[in-house]
Amino acid sequence: YQALQVYESRPELTGYKLERPKHFGKGLKKNERGQLLGQNPDERRKAIRALVSKYIEQRIKSHKLDKLEEKEMRAELKKMSDKGTKLLKTYLEDWEKKQKTIETTAKALKAAGVSERNITYAVQGLKQSALGRHYEGWEFCPSCSGATWHVGD
Repeated sequence: YQALQVYESRPELTGYKLERPKHFGKGLKKNERGQLLGQNPDERRKAIRALVSKYIEQRIKSHKLDKLEEKEMRAELKKMSDKGTKLLKTYLEDWEKKQKTIETTAKALKAAGVSERNITYAVQGLKQSALGRHYEGWEFCPSCSGATWHVGD
């Protein structure tokens, strides 16, 4: 979303000798914009996935590929999407393992007589170091699945 904001707010290009290109089209539909700006992170990810899919489909159509070329392009997109999905699952699994380690560590420190404050301080570093925390609760990657998930399918 921020990338779209930066793109939209950039200065106009200069030096056109003929017709000025239309940079932004009609913009997003009200419901798309609402989903992207909404409070529900799952709905925001779904909106991003739908936009990515829409733009991928437009790009594929603009190439005017024959059936074999399109099939090959979609196969490559699927490979990349599967790789990204696998990474997401790895991050989530690592995050879950780290959460169990944090719980075990906290219990062991408490049993050893360490104060609650020091336990909180000790496990805070573990919690912050896990990349998976950023993806907690994600069922899909909006970019990865958007590249192979097509509106209308």
